[in-house]
Amino acid sequence: MLVISNNCVGGYLYNHLGKPYNNPFIWHRMSYDSTYNTMKNWGNINWLDYEFEKSTYKPNTFNINVENKIKINYSHYLFDPKATTIQKDKKYDKSKYDFWTGDVRYCRIWEVVNEKYLTRTERMQNNTEDPVFLIRDDERFVKTISSKHTIQEIADLDVPYKRIILTDNKNLKTANKLCKIIYVKNIYEHPDILVKNNLEAIKTHFGLL
Repeated sequence: MLVISNNCVGGYLYNHLGKPYNNPFIWHRMSYDSTYNTMKNWGNINWLDYEFEKSTYKPNTFNINVENKIKINYSHYLFDPKATTIQKDKKYDKSKYDFWTGDVRYCRIWEVVNEKYLTRTERMQNNTEDPVFLIRDDERFVKTISSKHTIQEIADLDVPYKRIILTDNKNLKTANKLCKIIYVKNIYEHPDILVKNNLEAIKTHFGLL
């Protein structure tokens, strides 16, 4: 399987399925523009044509900017000048969540991000399956950045890839048969819970049963 997501829901899906991370879209955030560009240009992207840049969205984090059209913000990997060794925050509450990663802090965090990106990109490039896209409708994030594309355009985009959109927007609808919209009560509930509560529907649409 090759599940591409626009934020942490993808990582939690991999955890629930017990599968290794085989793409660089793990523990991150992407705008609707970057998500749209990934879907539209899949198969024609040079994933090694990238550069680092400081994030304007979350302080002390970095983006990987692929071909200047896909920005992946690794929001859980933080620059911390006092962390001379890699530090992992421990915020795990098994009474609430099945999985919790916490943040990673390091004074040379860009090295960690680069290693994760290259390792998982290599796994992705060795995978011959078509991608499927798991997308959480994230209007709060969209409002903090400039994004010309909308979640509706992502739902309707005419590309041959299955996608699921988790949303609490009842006005979001599509005639695209490759797109399944799952309505949830609170889209900002912890992503582990969002995935867990909709796991069977996700597995069914993506053919992961």
